[in-house]
Amino acid sequence: EEVDGKGITTLRLTLPKAEKEFDTLTFAKVGDVGIVGLPRKAVEESIAALKDGLKGDKITGGAFGTYQKRYPENDVHMHVNIVPWVQKGMGIAKQVGVDQMMGAQAAGMGVSVKSIHDALGLGDLLSMDWGVEFDGASTVVDGGIQFTKRSGLMNVLAYTNGPLPKSDFFPRDVPSASVSLFSLENMWKGVMEILETAAPGMAPMVKQQLGMVEGQLGVSIEKDLLGNLKPEILAIQSSILADGEAPSDDMLFMFGLKNEQGFEVAFGKVIAFASGMTGMAFEPSEFLGQKMQTLETPAGPGGNPVKISYLFANGYMMISVGKGEALRKVLSNMERPGKSLWDEDRVKGALAQFDEGYSEISYVDLASMLSGLGETLAGVIPDGEVPVDWDHFPTKAEWESLIGFVVSASYIEKNGFFAKAILLPDAK
Repeated sequence: EEVDGKGITTLRLTLPKAEKEFDTLTFAKVGDVGIVGLPRKAVEESIAALKDGLKGDKITGGAFGTYQKRYPENDVHMHVNIVPWVQKGMGIAKQVGVDQMMGAQAAGMGVSVKSIHDALGLGDLLSMDWGVEFDGASTVVDGGIQFTKRSGLMNVLAYTNGPLPKSDFFPRDVPSASVSLFSLENMWKGVMEILETAAPGMAPMVKQQLGMVEGQLGVSIEKDLLGNLKPEILAIQSSILADGEAPSDDMLFMFGLKNEQGFEVAFGKVIAFASGMTGMAFEPSEFLGQKMQTLETPAGPGGNPVKISYLFANGYMMISVGKGEALRKVLSNMERPGKSLWDEDRVKGALAQFDEGYSEISYVDLASMLSGLGETLAGVIPDGEVPVDWDHFPTKAEWESLIGFVVSASYIEKNGFFAKAILLPDAK
């Protein structure tokens, strides 16, 4: 059919059981640009915008334009306008009577569709965006959530921006690592704010129950535990290869401490309380000159028990899950500093492509992970059960030449949360 009398052809496909506004999927072609979408009005607006030479506020302004200006080199940009979806969801909830469905008890607690909407900050969300840039050997992937102000769920994503804590003790041979400025204290406050807004009648009862638990513990969760944590979380994964065994992951999590002694005392009270409730206790030991507490859980579905250890050293609480290889490497590097993961030329070169002020950086050795995954699957899936020739599954060297590793960074700003990742072949 004709649109604007310009000879634009559209193909209309009626979708059954859809609302009138969304019952037609419309296709159009304007020059070298193809358009597909619904409702029809949106496609017609896109046609008009293209004919005007991509001018006007709907193209260059608003959340779409903000993201486009942030990543102008993207070859692909997908933009989802959250505002109409939230409005539509609220309309449907009202139409079908969700408040009435939740019943009198929920109403007595102050819970309603509006209270949940306000608590989650859905009215402040603007858009979600994704982009891809193909740049020679590398591939850049980015994404973001934009909002008018930080509220609700965005407060639970309790990131702050740099500078990041020093982490020159990170081992060079780990398959994945991350450093983030994330506040567990602010996340807790964000969760409590959501509860108070979503269920104002329930919040006092929850606080009363928490107060009773804190009385039994002799610890204030917010003051003695979360209040003694810095907004610093470091994580490392180390793969262990033992003869005759499948590769096993060894994890280390590190939490920066404002008051190491105060936190250790409070955390010890929590562990003692939990041990009395469960009958499982941490056993003291010494590890590279540090006092360590270790718990070995019963064997899981795989038949192997899980070893969990924690210790306090150099201003951090360190929690090790596994055999302790990552913990050993970190403690050794703290005693004898040397070249870390972040000093590797390939990693340093990738990080140089990011703007500073990030709230998190991470590294993943994709080649090692994918080759290890292939080896593991080949050992547990017999030939012929899946259409994969394990003998010709890419080797680690082949994976390195394809995608190698990825370095990513994220940023929290006044009106958005953004992330960017660079995938590069590995040229060790």
